Amino acid sequence: MIFDTSAVREISQRSEIPPAPELERFDIVEPERPRREPTPQYDELRRALPETAPKPAEPEQPSPEAERRPDERPVAETVARPDEQGLPVLWAVQLGVFSVIENAQELKKRAENAGYHAILQTVGGRGSKQYRVYVEPKLERGSADALRREVNAKLGVEGFVTRYYP
Repeated sequence: MIFDTSAVREISQRSEIPPAPELERFDIVEPERPRREPTPQYDELRRALPETAPKPAEPEQPSPEAERRPDERPVAETVARPDEQGLPVLWAVQLGVFSVIENAQELKKRAENAGYHAILQTVGGRGSKQYRVYVEPKLERGSADALRREVNAKLGVEGFVTRYYP
């Protein structure tokens, strides 16, 4: 056993805390909220629309003497009426939605070969793109319904009528 005969050191039980520092007082100013641009006044735009928008032309009536191929459809030059956001109201037959562009291009080509004006529309962003195939947007829903029946029979697909946004 080892005996230590040196004096015992005393440990002070008092703590010495320095005085509080002098702090400069200041006020914090609340930040100003960011201001958003005002939204357009759609009511005012709607009132101004009939004056600025071109008036729809009357559809031309084909003369009985005009020769037409059996697969050729008459084209009426008219302007689509705008909705409350100013977008044209059009109806189209959507033939399909694809995640692979090659499949959408194949269906578009089939529709064009059958004599239809087909449109391939890309929707979505990175990693979640969809490819939609539409045929011949129409001004009237009834015309689009009739076209749907014709396209379904001719192409053998189950298309449906939906609002078309160009």
